[in-house]
Amino acid sequence: LPDPPDGAGTILPAASVQNARVTVGAGAPAQGTVTPAPSGASPSPTPRKTTTRSGTPRPTGSGTAGPEVTIDPLTSEVERGASFPVSIVVNSDADLTGAQINLGFDNDAVTIEEILPGEDWEVPGSLDYSDAIVAANNSGELTGLIISQRGSADPVPAGEITLFEITFLAADRDTETDLTIESPVLLDDEGNEIQASA
Repeated sequence: LPDPPDGAGTILPAASVQNARVTVGAGAPAQGTVTPAPSGASPSPTPRKTTTRSGTPRPTGSGTAGPEVTIDPLTSEVERGASFPVSIVVNSDADLTGAQINLGFDNDAVTIEEILPGEDWEVPGSLDYSDAIVAANNSGELTGLIISQRGSADPVPAGEITLFEITFLAADRDTETDLTIESPVLLDDEGNEIQASA
């Protein structure tokens, strides 16, 4: 993570974590099927994956609870051999200037194809995610994934913030895996760590 300003480093309330589940093959929708549309709307082809997001409201404005780091969608059903995206999202009461996450997964069930920082973020300095992808696909552990606010811009405003967009490739067999966020660290607008022991 970028170095905090002098005098910074107070630990703020811990972040909570919501992990995700991916099912490959069995039960996944067949490609090209049609999903019934709401009345008055045209039907649309079913995408290569179906997703379900938690119905639990995210905490906002409490000032005492730490941020929630989650994988969106929380569940995915994907076809064998299909590429599918997930987002690492934080809902934070604090403005943010940086983040670091570790992500665990079963590398026999899925592998990572691409990692992109969220819209308001960039990869710091000369870092490159290509080596991290190779290492993660060999071990099932994506470690030390870092982003910082874009350029010298103001901190990323509080709210629901996309940290990373990750594209996975599903195995060519029926299987499933958890996607597990481990020990996320966030930096607020003063460089203070908002940390979790997931």
